[in-house]
Amino acid sequence: MNYNEKIKDPRWQKRRLEILKRDDWQCQICHEKERPLHVHHKMYLKETEPWDYENKFLITLCEDCHQYNTDNFFKYLKLLTESIKLNIVSPDDLLIYADALNINHNQLLAYSTEMLIEKAREKIKIGNAHRLSTQSESVD
Repeated sequence: MNYNEKIKDPRWQKRRLEILKRDDWQCQICHEKERPLHVHHKMYLKETEPWDYENKFLITLCEDCHQYNTDNFFKYLKLLTESIKLNIVSPDDLLIYADALNINHNQLLAYSTEMLIEKAREKIKIGNAHRLSTQSESVD
């Protein structure tokens, strides 16, 4: 079953209504009540059905806030992780920026893990190259 089929599933429809009711049928960002409302997953977990998320991972957003959040989320992630690559920010600073931008740490870390591993590998290569060059100097 693909995602579009899953959001038509009665289990998701029931869950969606529970979250809309919990959030008083209004966007939790702009407090709009007149625009179409969406229930947004703050993060996605592998092999977890849309209706199986805890309440804390679901939020009611109006159509405009949902679109803005979706469009900009990955742009922010990319910008932050590229900033680490360029040594503009440290991985620790990344979490501070994530909080400021209201980005979930688990998603941020999952997104940036591959890049951080690559950066660590680069440091190991540089360290090994330096160690080998100093060993060869001492042999001469």
